[in-house]
Amino acid sequence: MIKNKIHHSVYSIFLPSVLIIAFLLYWKVDYSTELKNLNLSNIHEKQRGAHVFSIRDTSDFQTISEYNFNWITVVSWGYQNDFDSPNVRHHNGDSLMIQSRDSAWVNRIMLIRDKGYKVFVKPHIWISDPSDDKWRSDIFPSDEENWELWQKSYRDFIIRYAKVAEQANAEMFCIGTELSRLATSKSQF
Repeated sequence: MIKNKIHHSVYSIFLPSVLIIAFLLYWKVDYSTELKNLNLSNIHEKQRGAHVFSIRDTSDFQTISEYNFNWITVVSWGYQNDFDSPNVRHHNGDSLMIQSRDSAWVNRIMLIRDKGYKVFVKPHIWISDPSDDKWRSDIFPSDEENWELWQKSYRDFIIRYAKVAEQANAEMFCIGTELSRLATSKSQF
């Protein structure tokens, strides 16, 4: 009986633990070696860039410069509750706080440009409380009234960051990459 309990313990505790540790050790991947082995210096026609999220990720240029990148994409975020929500939120607080945040974006973009990089500004929508396995490519307001509300709030969001990009002399500005369903169903927008 004791022998069976020990035997069972080995299989139920020890063996799975060893397998998990082996899996973690085996699947630990160091992509920096792979990136360093890429020969990107002979690609003249394409943008060689790094995609960074938020304004905090762009302060360490050492790693980025090691890979011969010449573009940095910065992503600002707007939020809506669900795929069919009528509003895109892109600020919290009063106008002074919004102005401060926009100034921080302008300063960050100018810092990146001062380091010799071109900047691609890409505002993006994040769904805060998704339902039915929907995500941002499924964004589609539920009716015409909500469609009108959504257009206005999205336009405000995009114009805000277009002004930021313009103030900082960003080289490229992109909108709508996450809006697959709207792009096909509401192509005039």
